[in-house]
Amino acid sequence: MFLASANLYSFLPELCLALALIVQILAFFFRKNVTPKTFYTIAKFALFASSLTAFLFYNQDFGNSFTNNEYTTLFKLIMYLWAWACFYLSLKWFLSQDKISFRFYALALLILIAFSFALSVNNLWFLWALLETAFLLLVLLLKTNADEEGNLTAMTFFYSSLPFSLCAAWGIFYLSQLAGGADYSLVAAALKNSSMNFYLFMACSALLVNMLFKIGLAPFHFLMPKIVSSPCLPVSSFISFIPVFAYYAILIKMAVKVFAPVFVHFQEPLLIFAVLSMIIGVAGANSETNLRRIFAYVALFNLGIVFSELAFFDVRRLYGSFIYLISYMLALSGVYTLFYALKSKGDYLNNLKDISGISLAKPLIAAAMLLCLISMLGLPPMMGFLGLFSLLNGLAALREYWLVAVILAGKLFMAYAYLKVIKVVYFDAKSITLDRVDKGIYLCLFVNIILTTAAAFNPRFFLAILRNFLN
Repeated sequence: MFLASANLYSFLPELCLALALIVQILAFFFRKNVTPKTFYTIAKFALFASSLTAFLFYNQDFGNSFTNNEYTTLFKLIMYLWAWACFYLSLKWFLSQDKISFRFYALALLILIAFSFALSVNNLWFLWALLETAFLLLVLLLKTNADEEGNLTAMTFFYSSLPFSLCAAWGIFYLSQLAGGADYSLVAAALKNSSMNFYLFMACSALLVNMLFKIGLAPFHFLMPKIVSSPCLPVSSFISFIPVFAYYAILIKMAVKVFAPVFVHFQEPLLIFAVLSMIIGVAGANSETNLRRIFAYVALFNLGIVFSELAFFDVRRLYGSFIYLISYMLALSGVYTLFYALKSKGDYLNNLKDISGISLAKPLIAAAMLLCLISMLGLPPMMGFLGLFSLLNGLAALREYWLVAVILAGKLFMAYAYLKVIKVVYFDAKSITLDRVDKGIYLCLFVNIILTTAAAFNPRFFLAILRNFLN
């Protein structure tokens, strides 16, 4: 009765994750002979329980400050699903490297809790506190099993974020003074009844720029390639997916519930940032030889495409940007799964030249890489074609033909970077003998390829499901 009356059902997904964290701490300090599988198993069951409770209690609220609906549930389920995939593949890394995994799984669970709460809150101060907490935890995660360069990169990331975080706090203070509170509804009403001025524009911009810095959109991307390439592979894979989904979902929710009356003033800056991201992404991917940095720039390029659609801010454009985000994240997931398979003499390979000629010894790995790159390029029959078609169709409907041309030109130049990878994999002489690939990695690759092709063969069914959730 107490649970029902207090409506704590709304917190059950986060409570499941918190309970798992407590169990992990107890296991670490009091159980003998713990292994990486111990912490993975605890996290796995927690993610299953959180997903189940999020689905069952998708419409439970805790007052006006914490609400759940189909939208928040969709992104929580996406985060939990991708986190489980990262946790499973990370287990392979920790076992092969004989490293302690407690810090990684504990911090990852804490980050999921912070992001999950942030998705449901309806107060700008609560949101700021949760996102800054999540960011601090991400910095600590970057230092997990990191070398001296990795630790330096993590601390540089932290100190670089401080001006953005403090400016965002000032922006919230200004808006809360204007609205008489920091609740989304109060701020939205105040913005609707206020005329745009310098201080109001700067306050809203401070919140937006803080989010763009943390998601890594240009020109705030300057640390992202190092952040992705410096840490150990489990950390790199986690930060490449979970924060992107969280910040993207929160940005849309803020735009709809808070900044809708003034969002038109930020359309041009967002478009400039989006096009700049595409340009820098293409240039970076074509100039790098480190595998993780190549795909960090690929991610920047694709984020630019997502935000080019998001900048127009209507239901159809939001829908198109989401379809594209899912399609390229699935392809990127396949690439990161392949990173776990690229190992020689116990060491994971990071340079492009290290994978030369692997098609002869590992034809399935090479074929999976080819299919992932085809999906990223937006060619049929992969899901990337569905995402690109949906996005370009939306832009064409707005008669934004110049932006369609920019995206297609970017895809053409990005094809050169993909062809460079394909050339090394299929046509260069073999240089290194790869270790035996774990069967679990093959299973993850198979599931990924099925997902990226099944949606393309029945797009109406897939799109109908997503449209119902987003509506």
